[in-house]
Formats: sequence, structure tokens, C-alpha cells
Amino acid sequence: FDEAPNPACIGAEYLPPMEIAAAAARIGTESGQMTPEEMTRAIARLLGFQRVGLELSEAILAVVTQG
Repeated sequence: FDEAPNPACIGAEYLPPMEIAAAAARIGTESGQMTPEEMTRAIARLLGFQRVGLELSEAILAVVTQG
């Protein structure tokens, strides 16, 4: 059987901005306004990441702060 890849094994460079934006929209709808740092952590958790390292944080913040 096929298992979904573990997000922690996927580099931030492979995380599509569209997926980050969709996660941000969902979290914004469900949880309301957050600081960019809080949103970054929430998006990472929603996408299955347990830790938010520098690369992941920068990739998420680039999408969150752009609009």
C-alpha cells in the first residue's frame, strides 16, 4: 500500500505556495486574525510539520506576508 510522504521529509522548497495560501485561508477563516509568526506555526502544523525551521518559516512567511 502507498503511504503519503512524511512532510518532515519534504524540503520547504517543494512546498507549493498555492498550498501554503490555501492553508492560510483555512486557518484565517477558522481562527481569525493572527500575527505572521502565529500563522506560520499554524500553517506548518496544518500541513503536517512538527517543527518550523528557518527554511520552512521563510517559505511560509513569503506567502503569508505577500497578501
